[in-house]
Amino acid sequence: MPEDEVPLHYEGIALKTWARAVGWPLGLACAVGGVMVAGRASGFVVEMVGVVAAALGGMTIVALLRCHRFEIVLGARLLTVGAGPLLRRVPVGLIDRVEDRAATSWRRLYSDHEVVVRLTVGDRVMIFPSNDPREFMAAMGSRRLD
Repeated sequence: MPEDEVPLHYEGIALKTWARAVGWPLGLACAVGGVMVAGRASGFVVEMVGVVAAALGGMTIVALLRCHRFEIVLGARLLTVGAGPLLRRVPVGLIDRVEDRAATSWRRLYSDHEVVVRLTVGDRVMIFPSNDPREFMAAMGSRRLD
């Protein structure tokens, strides 16, 4: 979105407290435990188990740091959604329909609701978490659909 453009809708949704409370100790335990097992291992298989555990713990910690907030930015020309480096941008002219429903899958880590955006290109669908799907849908309705 250009810097001089004011968004029609913005949401910055933090990870739920329980996800952070479980993720940090689990990630740290896997990382530290894996390093300890790999460092003290006497066999190849045990060493590899430690390396894999350390890698999984490290990836969990990085994911918690980089994806701690999911952002939705609706501009006059562009919809941008994503967490950390995982962003997706779609021109609003490609949006066909917008629906809301109870959150499923990984989106429950951020919110109890999700927005389903159906695109005019094929059968493409974007689904993302939202704390206020009605406000997002109202902002979509405030702009003229072509």
